[in-house]
Amino acid sequence: MRLVITGNDPDVWVQLEPETPEEMRALEACVARGQWTNGRGAAAIETLRAMAARLGTPVGAMERRVPLRLVVVQRDQPAVYTRLTVMARGDATVIWDRRVGDRRTTVHPAAADRRRQPRRGPLPATWAVLGFLVAQPGKTPP
Repeated sequence: MRLVITGNDPDVWVQLEPETPEEMRALEACVARGQWTNGRGAAAIETLRAMAARLGTPVGAMERRVPLRLVVVQRDQPAVYTRLTVMARGDATVIWDRRVGDRRTTVHPAAADRRRQPRRGPLPATWAVLGFLVAQPGKTPP
């Protein structure tokens, strides 16, 4: 049995993953009895380890996964932030937009820009309509 940890402290999600057909049947039986085979927070790690030991399939390996997506939510959208945090369940990291205002504060004009193209592309439709956008960490937009 493998214990998979996704997300960052304090918002960490944990789930048991079977490695054999017998472990799969044991986890399916737990679900049928109404027992959770996943959880949130540091306490869920010990709870799921104890469950695996009771099933006779102790946790052999712990695997930490990095979320594949980053969801940025507008500051004035607390309901959207809450809902996306619940829906992401460790598959994505949900953060607030940290921008407060324009960073340029000087009045004098900036030096001539030598770039051939604008640096920023258009914002995705989800930003204007739904109040969030999804990015993949480590990748820069085209």
